[in-house]
Amino acid sequence: MATNASRWLGRLRRSYHVARADILQRFRTRRLLVVLAVMLYAGYLVNVGSIELFYTTGDAAASTYVTGEPTAPYVGLTAGLTGGMIFLFGGHTVLSGGVGRDRSSNVDLLIASSPTGDVDYLVGKWLSNLGVVTVLLAGLGGAALVNHAIHGTGATDPVWILGMVFLIGFPTGALAGAVTLLLQSSSRLNGTLGTVVYFFAAIVGLLLILPTFEGGQPTDLSFSLRALDVSGFLTSHTLLYETLAETLPGYDGGPPSFGQGYAAGETGTFSFTGDAIPPWVYLNRAVLIGLGGATVLAATFPYDQFERAQEGQSIGQRLVSSMTGVLDRGADVPSNPTSTPDADSLTPVTDRDASGFPRLLRQELRLLLRGQPLWWYVGALVIIVAGVSGQPPRPGIVTVAAIWPLFVWSSMGSRPIKGQLLPLLVSSQSVRIQPLAEWLAGVLVGTVFFGAALLPAAGTAPVGEVLVIAGAAIFAPSVAQALGAWTGSTRPFELGYLVIWYAGPLNAVTAVDFAGATGTTTGTAVPFVFGAIGFVALAGTLARRHTRV
Repeated sequence: MATNASRWLGRLRRSYHVARADILQRFRTRRLLVVLAVMLYAGYLVNVGSIELFYTTGDAAASTYVTGEPTAPYVGLTAGLTGGMIFLFGGHTVLSGGVGRDRSSNVDLLIASSPTGDVDYLVGKWLSNLGVVTVLLAGLGGAALVNHAIHGTGATDPVWILGMVFLIGFPTGALAGAVTLLLQSSSRLNGTLGTVVYFFAAIVGLLLILPTFEGGQPTDLSFSLRALDVSGFLTSHTLLYETLAETLPGYDGGPPSFGQGYAAGETGTFSFTGDAIPPWVYLNRAVLIGLGGATVLAATFPYDQFERAQEGQSIGQRLVSSMTGVLDRGADVPSNPTSTPDADSLTPVTDRDASGFPRLLRQELRLLLRGQPLWWYVGALVIIVAGVSGQPPRPGIVTVAAIWPLFVWSSMGSRPIKGQLLPLLVSSQSVRIQPLAEWLAGVLVGTVFFGAALLPAAGTAPVGEVLVIAGAAIFAPSVAQALGAWTGSTRPFELGYLVIWYAGPLNAVTAVDFAGATGTTTGTAVPFVFGAIGFVALAGTLARRHTRV
């Protein structure tokens, strides 16, 4: 008995370390932060923005549309449904990469030579997917709390909001992560074909439950139909049915619709205060998690950790390679004598400044802007052109312009530490002016983005808008550089900036709208406050560099 227990503990320990290593690797990349930002923005659009969850009744000539008031239970329900839909249709894209990353980096060959078996490895990868799902849903739930606190009706109830987000989103994410592993474990489905199969399976899974909305009450549904509720649509239908039946005369139990509103017809709202959740909902969500675990075990059949170790050269190729290696052992190693160049042939260095600060500024600007993916440069060009044209609405273009240079600024301050260049900088004559050049390069980037977005509004209040642009352009890179210099990491700024961006420019909270997206900060003290914070952060960066000299 003790032997069996120790064996299971050993397997759990191996799965834990696989999961831990995979999560740490995911946190080192920017992909997780980008996905989190997309989920936050999607939650904002559904709860506050232009996309609504509405119900309809009647025919095309005389339709009635209703949507829920932003109470805490309703915000939690819609946020959870948003998370469930994202994992249902985008789970393969969001959660994939764990097995493929190990294959591309040859880590799978190392694992194949270790005591970690197929089950231990895949369970660890699934636990890593569950960790990513938890982080994303926590961000979505936190954003829903912010949305309700700013725009909602009634008291903000964290239990209802976070509870609904995890009740609906987590089981869907758990199943999506398991199906993703199953597809990645197959050599034929580990690629574009697997993505297509996953997407069509998600569509079929959603279409299977849509007929259950036609007529009848949710209590009339059989358990087999309820078990098909992967996305959480039936859960929301069950919770909202009685409220909708009272508010919307003639409601036949039709499914909700996502969209940007309605062209014509009567409109109204309903208030969902949070009814008791039926027991079958908890059972359904638990079954989905259990089905995810069973899918992971099923993935062990197509997965073979020794497959790549056995792949490669044929027997003849390996024979030729081994014979070549044996013959090369006795070969003489050619000597490559190095010659010392004549001192007279070298160009003397008479000035170590090499054009001084302007040249250093150009180099820092190149370091900031190079190395980004192609889509980033295309998006930056679109933002600048659209902003200068003045066609997009101010809140939208300013919000996008404020978040687009995030990864450009986040590298400031920490780049010399990560690249182990700090000893070279300390021993150079540019040790004190390099932070200033880097800071000014970041300010120039911010000036271009914020200036392009706010330029059309400068005609009405030129001085006020210039102050807004200056405050935003100074604040963001200064804080990024200070946090990078003191922590040696990009994560503190990326996460902190994302929170401020979400609360300020995106949710239109004037006190933290450093970018001027609302238009209400012009002529106020807000730009001065953020500009002052930027200069204080710059002083912190210079102080940090002084301690290293």
